[in-house]
Amino acid sequence: MNNLTLPKDKLCFFVCSVIVFFVSYISYGYYVLGDQYFYIKAYEGMAGKSVSEAWAYYRSQLNSMEFGHFSISYIFSGLVDKKIVFSILNSILVYQAGIYLRYLGYGLLLISFIVLTNFYFWVLYIPAERLKVAAIFFFLFLNCKGSSKLKTSYGVLTVLSHVSTTLFFTSHAIIDFLRYSLKLKVSRSFFVYLAIFLITGFVVFEHLSRKIFGYFDNFGGDYSSIIKTIIILFPLVFFIKQKLDLMVVIFVLSIAAFVLGDGRVNMFSYLYFVYFASYSKVYGKYLVFILSLYFVYPTIYFFIKMFMYGTTENLYNLERAV
Repeated sequence: MNNLTLPKDKLCFFVCSVIVFFVSYISYGYYVLGDQYFYIKAYEGMAGKSVSEAWAYYRSQLNSMEFGHFSISYIFSGLVDKKIVFSILNSILVYQAGIYLRYLGYGLLLISFIVLTNFYFWVLYIPAERLKVAAIFFFLFLNCKGSSKLKTSYGVLTVLSHVSTTLFFTSHAIIDFLRYSLKLKVSRSFFVYLAIFLITGFVVFEHLSRKIFGYFDNFGGDYSSIIKTIIILFPLVFFIKQKLDLMVVIFVLSIAAFVLGDGRVNMFSYLYFVYFASYSKVYGKYLVFILSLYFVYPTIYFFIKMFMYGTTENLYNLERAV
């Protein structure tokens, strides 16, 4: 796994960020229905309100308590056009994702292909605003090397921005526990994950409880959802040595897919595919390219529906909870 050290890496990510910024800005002018209708209404309606009034209004429009998205919307509402603010956030997401993918060892062409054409990234760029904010903090968490306190802070902000990201931390906490339990010691990263759970749970216990039980009340999956998750990740068993880690992730995501449905979880499955494939130095980049190539068609369809209907909601099958 490589570190970001070369100026050409930074230049590549900057160019990709600029491209995504302008495409996002144009796209926001067309994507005005579905989730965006409520996001626009919440953003514009908070201008001039006190924090408590804005918070109440935000919850009334989105039926949600994601602090990251609310804070950004409240700070810039009435000051900067929403399209500019969230296009800038998309650029930040692209840059941070590029840094991490480069760290995993992928080439600049493949990284550019992923962040510019991948369906799930465009879902994050345009409709899934709250999950986008969480994704930015998550990549900051992954890219943070050194300070455990700062890394923990990014992790807490990730979960506070979107509760579904607990799937990542749950998977890696289990992996760390299993990996080190036989050695009768626990890794430092396990304590980081534990701190994220404890701090987040203490701060927003009521919100997390409501979200989790809400997922069960709105049970959205079936056995076919599990199969889709397995199909994406299981082939990697034949290419990597980290089979226990992969099985833990498949188990956690399969349960999540059964409860939530496969729409949102498959996004996480793709990101995990990219992560685990990096362990295969010979085949990894080809596997990621093939899977990413498969998602080009949904991306094209995404833009066609957006320009024609002003939304893609029934396409990406992610509920309004994103």
